[in-house]
Amino acid sequence: DFVEKAVEDGKRPAKKVVEETLAADDAVMGAKFLARIEFDENVAIERVKNKKWLIYGFLPHNDVGYIYGRPGSYKSFMALDVASRVASASKWNGIDVDYPGMVLYIAAEGGSELHLRKKAWRIETGEDNSAVTILEAGVIINNAIEREQLKAAMREVQKKLDMKYVLVVIDTFSKCFAGNENDAADMRGFISGCEDIRDSFDGCTVLFVGHTGKTDGASMRGSSVAFGDCGFSYKITRGKEKLYAELHTDKIKDAIEPEDMAFEFSVVHTGDVSAKGVDLTSLVPKMTAMLDLSLIHI
Repeated sequence: DFVEKAVEDGKRPAKKVVEETLAADDAVMGAKFLARIEFDENVAIERVKNKKWLIYGFLPHNDVGYIYGRPGSYKSFMALDVASRVASASKWNGIDVDYPGMVLYIAAEGGSELHLRKKAWRIETGEDNSAVTILEAGVIINNAIEREQLKAAMREVQKKLDMKYVLVVIDTFSKCFAGNENDAADMRGFISGCEDIRDSFDGCTVLFVGHTGKTDGASMRGSSVAFGDCGFSYKITRGKEKLYAELHTDKIKDAIEPEDMAFEFSVVHTGDVSAKGVDLTSLVPKMTAMLDLSLIHI
């Protein structure tokens, strides 16, 4: 069917490529997968031992995952905190940032407010998070054309700033997805789009922000394909106390799931005033108890 369609479209070179591939010997035809067949387990184990982490034991390099929660659960504040730690190479709750670099934060639900949050984080922590670049627009990740436009823009920023993207945050999933979120094929298309961005930028990690289901608050809304195909998943729950939240690990590959983490959020005055004369503030999270690194095993 592929060859016939290529011929119909006048794409005769495509037909030629298919014919040449089918006529090749096994070594040539199977080259793509032969390169991935490992005969030496020690070599493979060495890769596990040398696994790269953006944040050790919490945020892997070269992976796709998500953080989700109910509306108002501070998930975007948490995502920005993680992004700022990676961009500033500062410890995240006592844990080293092993692979710092530039971050693209896709603020599909309000970029101007995110700039205010970014400034508040810098004031509160005293760290430089200027390497968090903010895109004030949604991008349909499972649309190939929009994704190529995004990648082209990212490459231009890398050239201009002479820095490399190591993390992309998509906030939120629903604003950057087209299709039926309960359909496995549509969800897989979104995850594949995230993987394409990851692979196009030397293993850049992609973290997207989602919501819990309308009736089931225990998982992210939409097809379970996201949980199965992603390398890590975190759920954030707002506590009964004001400005308090807990972060729970649903899944993380190649590490033991860390214990639940508790956070308090400080109100930070940015020094800016609205047109109505109101002081502009934002929130910055701080863990109330440090993680026990001995519980994290690679």
